[in-house]
Amino acid sequence: MPMSHSFQYLISIEDPSWQNHALDLEQIIAHAAEIVLPLADVPALFKQRLADINIILTDNDAVQTLNADYREKDKPTNILTFPQIDCCDQDDLDMQANMPAEMPLIFGDLYLAYDVVKSECAEQEKTFEAHLSHLIIHGILHLLGYDHIETDEAEEMEAIEIKAMVKLGFENPYADMALVDRMRS
Repeated sequence: MPMSHSFQYLISIEDPSWQNHALDLEQIIAHAAEIVLPLADVPALFKQRLADINIILTDNDAVQTLNADYREKDKPTNILTFPQIDCCDQDDLDMQANMPAEMPLIFGDLYLAYDVVKSECAEQEKTFEAHLSHLIIHGILHLLGYDHIETDEAEEMEAIEIKAMVKLGFENPYADMALVDRMRS
């Protein structure tokens, strides 16, 4: 299990299609996370305590069900983020800090839908590795409390994503402004 800062990434492959690519998914996920975390505002708690990020690589049906149940959008999407700790709430952070030290915190879950990710790669003319890296970065920022609903928040979040992607050796994921509109919906 790769570890960055005080995070470990627990990967569950529910849809075998994720293994269709000759890629080391664990390495891609860990590398993207390790690049974005130093660029983001990470609460001190996560520099002191081990926290799990669960990454569930699944299919469109599973993500569509979650999207309908939790966001009232009955369609699949590329990634859904479910934070288990509210990084914007000091009381929640304090409560988590008082949990037994030997017990890892559950930071949150990222669900990715294979067919949506694959089709977006073709539509956006991106490699699978680049798009997956971007989605992991995007999801981790959501776990940390970043959002893209308000313009100023979106600009801050996108700036971090762009910087992380460039550090990974990829292009600006927002060069195509139509992508920005899709990610905001």
